[in-house]
Amino acid sequence: ALSGIWDKGEEALSRACAAGHIEIAQLLLEARFPCCDMTLFSTCYSGHLELAKKLLEAGIGHGLEAVEALHHAAGVGDAEAVRLLLSAEYMGTYADQMDRCLVSSCHDGYLEIAHLLLEAGVDKDSVDPSGKTGLICACDQGHMEIIQLLLAAGANVNLKDHNGQTALNCADDKGFADIAILLRAAGAVGGRCRPIITGKRTFITKSELMLLWPERFAA
Repeated sequence: ALSGIWDKGEEALSRACAAGHIEIAQLLLEARFPCCDMTLFSTCYSGHLELAKKLLEAGIGHGLEAVEALHHAAGVGDAEAVRLLLSAEYMGTYADQMDRCLVSSCHDGYLEIAHLLLEAGVDKDSVDPSGKTGLICACDQGHMEIIQLLLAAGANVNLKDHNGQTALNCADDKGFADIAILLRAAGAVGGRCRPIITGKRTFITKSELMLLWPERFAA
């Protein structure tokens, strides 16, 4: 009888999950009640992660729907949701479709999410539709910790976007002297061909560089 219950074209399980009604959703899951294609997405979107976990355990939301839910969670900086979705065993097979998640998290400064995505196997040199890598975006926004994370992961410092911009170009244009020095130390070439000035100096000491890029000098 439950499987025949519909409410304005939306299935009861989907509505219960989106509204966060855990007990009702659990009852419907046990009754193998059908659900809409975007149930997992709407549940994560609404922030009901306990229910999202139950859906994943029940095999609901596998595939591209989970990837879309991941894109949204990464875009709004929801590290807990990202961690939950990445924990699904099948997500590793979709690593090549998570590129824009990494790029957006690098652009927005979501360090924990960027770290989770890299650990999950997302390409460190992922690009968005404009050809920007996570490193280019992080340099453009001045997110030093994310830059350090990407460099430690081996990100290519000399990749260009579709407009020919590199990470070093962005750092130079924005006047991020410490970032530009760090990129050059990592092998970046080109830039805007003007000296990078730190205070009254045009150089940086090794001890300062070690603070900027500790992974490079780790034992």
